Amino acid sequence: MSHPATSRSRYTQAIAAALFLFSSPFASATLIASDEFNYNLGALSGANGGYGWAGAWTASSGASIVDPAIDLSGNRALAVSANSDNLAWRTLANSYSGDVYVSMLMQVGSGAVSSNDFVSLWFDIVTSGAHTTRPQIGIKADISGSNDIFARTTGSGGAVAPDSNVVAGQTFLVVGKLSKVSSTNYNQFDLWFNPSAGDFSSPDASFSGNSGLSALSTLGLRSVNLDSGDTVLIDNLRLGTAWSDVSPVPEPSSLALSALGMCVLMCYRRRRQV
Repeated sequence: MSHPATSRSRYTQAIAAALFLFSSPFASATLIASDEFNYNLGALSGANGGYGWAGAWTASSGASIVDPAIDLSGNRALAVSANSDNLAWRTLANSYSGDVYVSMLMQVGSGAVSSNDFVSLWFDIVTSGAHTTRPQIGIKADISGSNDIFARTTGSGGAVAPDSNVVAGQTFLVVGKLSKVSSTNYNQFDLWFNPSAGDFSSPDASFSGNSGLSALSTLGLRSVNLDSGDTVLIDNLRLGTAWSDVSPVPEPSSLALSALGMCVLMCYRRRRQV
């Protein structure tokens, strides 16, 4: 017969393991929208795939679908090859006012980025205008030394990810968290550059400033200062309510520990039923 103290100890351990699992950043996730840009080659405008969108992309000729020489993920990607403050945009199926996580794969497909070459993903509640002072994340070349990856909620500067010198032909992952900190408006943008699954609590940089936005319904692309022959590629665009929606697959140790917590809880319940 099991001693009551031993049973309580096992119960406590099982609950602790379960709490770890369900309170981890990999739980309670909801994908808001995604696009893998798996469209026919050619113009982006009118493309209408992915998940979580109200309609198709509207875009200028400087945004197109290409087959990259070096694949980012699949054999298609969005190519940005011209300058426009409102190069392309798309409306979400639903307006959203909570914390938003965003990620995208990026690559300089041809040419080079330098001297404030700029390609960003912006967030807004309208489709028109330049969106220059709205939340943005992406490439702002040489913003701090040779570092190229930034995020901001407003203004013209940005928080910079260290060691983010972008090299042509190399694919990299940009992750951000847009949130409200003691505010009714979005006022903080956390930034990760090539994160691992365990980097959730340690952003590479954070920017603070009132965006003037209390909700989000539209996102798009802005490009400035690209030279002729410069092309920036984007793939696997994802928006979600949790880190696990947009981050790399959890490391094996994290998955194993979560699975162990579930196993302990299940074993305890089975023993109680015997």
